[in-house]
Amino acid sequence: MPVAQWGAQHLLGRYARRPGNLLARPVQQVLAGPPVDLSDLQDRPEDPRAHTEATTRIMAAITAQLATLRGETPPERPHEHREGGR
Repeated sequence: MPVAQWGAQHLLGRYARRPGNLLARPVQQVLAGPPVDLSDLQDRPEDPRAHTEATTRIMAAITAQLATLRGETPPERPHEHREGGR
């Protein structure tokens, strides 16, 4: 079940050691979506491509939820983190 959250970054500023103004009560939102269907991948538990596909589907669902929370359109292609800076 994908869950997206937004707003925690307003509680603790970048590089801060302590929360900022707690009286301001920053808004934090959490949105849980419907389960992501991965049933077609269950028969391939050791296949790395199945793991990648499952991750891609789950992240797409979380991205869509986060777009709703933020009121923004997500980028067409997700950011790809590569080990070693390649």
